Amino acid sequence: MTSSGAKRRPRKVDRLPEFPPDNELPASLDVGPFIWRSADVGITATGFLVYSTAVAFTLVALSKGVSLQDEDPIAESPIDWDSSHRVAGSLRFGAHGVPVTFHGASRGENSLKIDAWTPFPPDGDLVFYLEWPAEGIEYSEFRVPRSAAAKAVVLWPPELLADRHRRHVELAPGFLVQVEPWAEGSDLMRLRIVQQGPPSIDHLHSLALSICNDDSYWPNERNVIANGHNYDEVRNQVWAPYRFTPGTGPGEARADLHGRETAYEAPLPAGEELAFQLEPTRPGTWTGGMTQEEWQRQRGNVIRLAITATNPDHGTWHLGGKINVAAGAALSTFVNESGSRSVPPGAPVTDPDTPAP
Repeated sequence: MTSSGAKRRPRKVDRLPEFPPDNELPASLDVGPFIWRSADVGITATGFLVYSTAVAFTLVALSKGVSLQDEDPIAESPIDWDSSHRVAGSLRFGAHGVPVTFHGASRGENSLKIDAWTPFPPDGDLVFYLEWPAEGIEYSEFRVPRSAAAKAVVLWPPELLADRHRRHVELAPGFLVQVEPWAEGSDLMRLRIVQQGPPSIDHLHSLALSICNDDSYWPNERNVIANGHNYDEVRNQVWAPYRFTPGTGPGEARADLHGRETAYEAPLPAGEELAFQLEPTRPGTWTGGMTQEEWQRQRGNVIRLAITATNPDHGTWHLGGKINVAAGAALSTFVNESGSRSVPPGAPVTDPDTPAP
């Protein structure tokens, strides 16, 4: 038996779909529109599309005065709502017994738009609720009948695309990434990358590398502008210890103006190495005179490298890994569909996930 205070781990049969199925055409659901309004705000749930297992829709809120920047209406757990992190009386939206999942959101000072997805409960209709006490909108409910799920059109068995996706994952290429000093006494680094497996992928159509921001990157546009700085400069900054040297790259490839991405758009045989130049990033003017040493200390010795590889017969793969770029050392990392792992100097590189040709 399970104690009253313990949380039971969901069984596989308990799990609800979190995304629209890729083998169905949804049906437009003729419900609503559901509209709530007060003197200062208005909100609607509209654009309902029904699938065999769930409903997709859009929630839109508008205000003529009240700021919507900090409104977070969707409950993380509609079954066990925790309001401790919310302002009393704020907008609240959810569904009884099932989660509401964000699939996209945009917000401004006076507008909020959320694209959401909610599965049907195991039994009965899908019942939504909404309230905004601070704006005079009382608690109310509306429902989507379970019978509406029959309107969705199933095109093919779900296993068809699942098998195709599984094969695509199996064929994902692996890459050995090595970082070493560009030259003695230089602060530049050389990043070398080479495809190593699987045997079925003997060449790539293109290869793009991008340096992602580290965890500290989260500029708030209003704060940046309020402090008299250029938000574009902050947004374009590569928040990492190194970036690609702008205008450099292998062959015809050239790193962009900000040093974030370099795209090699030419056939690349497996085993053929490409070399990229890296340079230390510099603190921006908004840092208030931060020294280069302090900036580099905060950035650390790891870059998050995103790899986009394409093959004309098997599609595109998006991979990523953490690459150690500590100055003065030659370091190697193997990146594949499973992530990244360090490779000790002189150790052979093998990919345990590579299938037989």
